This record gives sequence, structure tokens and C-alpha cells, in this order.
Amino acid sequence: MNNSGERVPLFGAAALREIVLGAFPELASEIDPDAGVHMIMGRLEKVIMAAVRDADYPRARAVLTVLDGLLNRHDLDPEIPNAVSITFLDPESLCTSELGRRLWAASPPRIRTLVLANQNRREVSAE
Repeated sequence: MNNSGERVPLFGAAALREIVLGAFPELASEIDPDAGVHMIMGRLEKVIMAAVRDADYPRARAVLTVLDGLLNRHDLDPEIPNAVSITFLDPESLCTSELGRRLWAASPPRIRTLVLANQNRREVSAE
């Protein structure tokens, strides 16, 4: 709510889609207008993994930069950090190459924390 007591809309899936397509317009055919947050994160995961496979560090880093900027928003729908945690990235898959390990080591702390929180949940549930 704002200072007047009015409900302020959250920065959710539609706004996320707009930001992602602004940064990565080639994803327009892969992200439907009504796409949910997890589907968008899944597409970003494909972009980052393809960039690592193609040894394109600047492109992979750009994905992290866009996400880190979004995670700073005060009006962020809680489903977005949840999708980063659950859907965005598997560090084990990322770290199979030297470039992936460098990228993971340089990842913004917020992203690492979210991704690792999900890793820890999976490890606990597997025990």
C-alpha cells in the first residue's frame, strides 16, 4: 500500500516479461504474453546455459545483471524470488565448465543465496 492506503500493484509476471524481452528480445517467440514467472525464469536459465556453452561470458553475465536489478525492487511480487530459487539455475549444471564456475563465483549474492536455498531444501528432503 502507498501512503494514501491504496494498494500498489506488485511487479509481477507481466512486468518481468517486459523487462526480460527488453534485455533479450530474441525470446519474444518463446515467452507468451500470459507467461508465468517460472516459465520466464526457465527461459532465462536456457539463455544463461547456452551462453556458457558458447563461451559468451558477457551474455551470461547480462542475465545475472538483469535479475539482480529486479531483485532490488521494493514492489517485487514474492513469486519472482521464489522462481529464481526454484526454476532459474542449477549450480551443479552451471559449474561443469570453467566459464560456468567463473560465472557462479561472480554471481550477485542475492541470486546465489536464493539458488542455494533451494539446493539446501532439495538436499534435506533427499535425506
